[in-house]
Amino acid sequence: MPRSQSAPTNSIPSRSSRHLSANQHHWLTIIIMVLCLNVIWWQQPIFYEHFLAQAQHWDVWPLVGYSFSASVAIALMIRSNFTHRASYFFLVLSMLVIANSQIRTRFEILLLLLLFIFFLFMIPQKIFQIKNGLGLLVFSVLATYAIPVSIYFLANNFITQLFLHQSWMMLFAFLYFFTPLFLPNARGRLLSLATILLFWLVVLIIHGVNLGSFLAIFISLAPFLLQFSKRYFKRWEPMCALICLMLAICFLYQ
Repeated sequence: MPRSQSAPTNSIPSRSSRHLSANQHHWLTIIIMVLCLNVIWWQQPIFYEHFLAQAQHWDVWPLVGYSFSASVAIALMIRSNFTHRASYFFLVLSMLVIANSQIRTRFEILLLLLLFIFFLFMIPQKIFQIKNGLGLLVFSVLATYAIPVSIYFLANNFITQLFLHQSWMMLFAFLYFFTPLFLPNARGRLLSLATILLFWLVVLIIHGVNLGSFLAIFISLAPFLLQFSKRYFKRWEPMCALICLMLAICFLYQ
């Protein structure tokens, strides 16, 4: 008699289920990165005095919409190695938000916010050739100052020297944590060694030697080490970098 064949207990996942799992991971990563970017941008202005007392005197919602749209665009770019065309929709949306608000009457703030968006438009375009060290520096400067400075200035009608001085930590944090995302190659790994040392130096000079500085420095090691394990952790690297950046900012601005 022919041997009876029993059904296998462990079935191989279908292509559709694997695609669904990858799609779920993609959007989970997008959501987490969007939340991290908004915490990073809003943490510093809220940390300083007068913000909550003055917040009711200006319309906060346009900047909330702007920062949300810009963060979605950046997250989509990061997930696609700065090639995702859908990010343009959110960049246009962010411009429409501020163009139809009272922010348009503040020329200097409007110019700063639009400059950030225009630069994000340029990054995926190969004709501009800005996906390099110089482009990373410009991105870090705009990501550090465009939204936090706008939030603080619109809430208080002035910018303090202390606020700008403390922003150096965020600038070098963006510069370091975005290095492996901007330059995911051997040149990026070499640049990361320089940017992480600069980040540590700025943290110790401005924030001092304390628990917050130690935690920020310790957390910054994770993205650096992940660069050498891309074969296993490539899909997790963007989310890890943004989470570590958010935690470092929270430890430094508290």
